[in-house]
Amino acid sequence: MLAKVIDEGEPLEYLLDRKVLDELPPNDRSLARAITSTTLRRRFQIEKILSGYMQKPLGRRGGPAMHLLRLAVAQILFLDVADHAAVSTTMEIAKSDHKAKHFSKLINGVLRTIGREKEDILAALDPIDILPEWLCKTWVKAYGKKTVADMAAALCHEPYLDIATKSDAEKWAKELDGIALPTGSVRLKLRGAVPNLSGFEDGEWWVQDTAASLAPSLLGDVNGKTVADLCAAPGGKTAYLASRGARVTAVDSSTPRLEKLTENLKRLNLKAECVTSDVMTWEPEQLFDAILLDAPCSATGIARKHPDIFSLKDAQQIPQMASLQRKILKASIAFLKPGGTLVFCTCSLQPEEGEAVLDFIEAENLPLKLNPIQANEVGGITQLIQENGTIRTLPHHLDHTDSVLSGIDGFFMARFQHVNNKNSC
Repeated sequence: MLAKVIDEGEPLEYLLDRKVLDELPPNDRSLARAITSTTLRRRFQIEKILSGYMQKPLGRRGGPAMHLLRLAVAQILFLDVADHAAVSTTMEIAKSDHKAKHFSKLINGVLRTIGREKEDILAALDPIDILPEWLCKTWVKAYGKKTVADMAAALCHEPYLDIATKSDAEKWAKELDGIALPTGSVRLKLRGAVPNLSGFEDGEWWVQDTAASLAPSLLGDVNGKTVADLCAAPGGKTAYLASRGARVTAVDSSTPRLEKLTENLKRLNLKAECVTSDVMTWEPEQLFDAILLDAPCSATGIARKHPDIFSLKDAQQIPQMASLQRKILKASIAFLKPGGTLVFCTCSLQPEEGEAVLDFIEAENLPLKLNPIQANEVGGITQLIQENGTIRTLPHHLDHTDSVLSGIDGFFMARFQHVNNKNSC
């Protein structure tokens, strides 16, 4: 799995969807997933550590040797795996590979030395080293080094599990041994298989980060209103809107992802019209009271739950994604009734994919007027609201004494009203 992500650019989620671990017993399946995700989360930190024990990376000449080193170091330093077990299993695999076996002595020596010096290595760790260099530079420029250090520290931790409920969040917090967040979500420590948790099969709740659940809530009272959820999959926002009485049209270009959305709605006993279409070529039969546009982006804001993002994304992708977002935004305005509300959001921490959209709207004279978001709309958490009334959530926000229960996905959100006077924005 690690090789597929790093060498071939395949998202870990897609690999798991293909059930690549299903032949393993449940405990081994969980361990394999934990080792892989931890290695991806700490990849750049691990590589920095290894550079102190190796003259240079092994590259292709070592076959899977470098991947084996990464996986073993993740186990020795960051997982509850005995050092000798991590070393012995790594050596067993290395010796069975025709390329890696030539480096087995090097692998053994490096891992045993790291094991002996484990405490000193852990004491000297800098959380900011988990970030790829390009990402660290852009974040420091946007937020400052102190804030980025706080962000990186939050991203080091395994993710929590947020759920959105149809009703009575306090009840489900108690039932599932979680905490009710001021935003209306329930937060749990991620444990076990989600479908086995109480209330899942009965359709009482769905998995959705509290940041993502804020976006549809910004449309206000949607009961009886027509709402287009654009780029809708996997469907958490559609479920939120439908559960609040909206007549939702969920649009996404991916048929498999829309099928998943439909399955989720069926489990939740909720209804929405699902349309497979590219937003830029879609021709709806009606105008909508409101539009929620969760635009495609680099997804750097959800790296805590998807640590492969650190390996899959690069600086060149950001302007490409920003350009696509602007095209979709311009197209979506045509679907909105005059006076209607549009919420634009991205799960990115890159300003080009967030705050810069305001400059684009002004430069293009688009008929959208910023409708500032108030603190009482986000559970009174003023930390999330910027001076102009947009939302910027950062990974270390929503701090809690238990690090597993701290944090939030990184999002940008802005709410607009469709106006006739193009100069009003």
